[in-house]
Amino acid sequence: MWCCRQGAYLASLYKAKKETLARLAGYLNNRIGNRHFTRTEEIDGIMKEKRWVVFNGEEDPTSLPAEWICWLNGQRKRAPTPE
Repeated sequence: MWCCRQGAYLASLYKAKKETLARLAGYLNNRIGNRHFTRTEEIDGIMKEKRWVVFNGEEDPTSLPAEWICWLNGQRKRAPTPE
């Protein structure tokens, strides 16, 4: 009998922990803005850097600041910082 209670208790603890982690992940995903990525690949024997953005929520290219647009287009070497 004691094992059954302990098993049920552990199962409820696991479920609560899982739900808490899921809520935290959802909160963080909603708080994080657009994500920007870069990849280097060889094209016609020349190494080129590809850059792209994954929007958080609705895809709206007009919502990107000018600094990020310049970085995506290769007009800036470094990605903008929060400062």
